[in-house]
Order: sequence, then C-alpha cells, then structure tokens
Amino acid sequence: MKVLTAAIAGFVVLSCSVLPAHAGSAEEKTRLGNQLLGQGYPNDALIFYDQAVDINPSYWPAYLNRGKALLRLGQRRYAMDDFKKTLQLNPDASEARRYLGGGRRSAPTRRAKAVPLAKSEAAPKSTTKDSAKKITAK
Repeated sequence: MKVLTAAIAGFVVLSCSVLPAHAGSAEEKTRLGNQLLGQGYPNDALIFYDQAVDINPSYWPAYLNRGKALLRLGQRRYAMDDFKKTLQLNPDASEARRYLGGGRRSAPTRRAKAVPLAKSEAAPKSTTKDSAKKITAK
C-alpha cells in the first residue's frame, strides 16, 4: 500500500510539473501546493510553496500555506517563522495570527479596562478571621 501511495504522490508531482506556461506564477504554485496538501501530501506541497516564494517573495499566501504544511510534518519552529513572515507581509492575515496564538482558536480579543468602583459601591473587605467565623458558625 505504501508503494502505491508513493507512486501516486510521484505521479501527482510529475504531472503537476508538466503544466501550461501560466503555471509559473506564485499564485498557481500555491494553488497546486494547496491541492497536494489537501490530498495529504505535505512534503510534495512544500515543493510548490517553496517555488511560489522563489517566484514572488512578497506573496504571503505561500508562506501561510507552507507554514500549514510544515505543521503537518511536525516542523513547528519553521512553521511559526512562516506565520510570522505572513503577518509581516499582511498584518490582516488573521489565520496566521491564530496559528501564532497557539492553535486554531480565534485571535485574542481586547478586554475592556477595569473601571474602579466608587467607594460606596466597593465590596466590604473581609478578613480571613471573618470567613473562618462564618464557616464555624454554620
């Protein structure tokens, strides 16, 4: 089964390398990498993402998707570098921000600043002795 899978992966890469002239753009290389990544071939996808970055070093989707492929391969450190590069090129790339934030959860939200209560609204201070008295009184 592994031999068949490797043969199919090799065929996919070979067939993708014999493409029309427009397939030389960073966008097309990234699209082909995305297809391979979606089919479960992150190593093969990396080839196309690397080519996309070589063609156009400012094309941020290539870095984002290369980072995803690297994560699948267990190369977290290198993936984080690509997500950082994605944000340098496109600060609005929320997906890269989520990956850098520690997984696929949403980006951290801004919390409202604490507003101090007026003295009349402040909760009464209790001491540990007061708490102990309440517990033993029950």
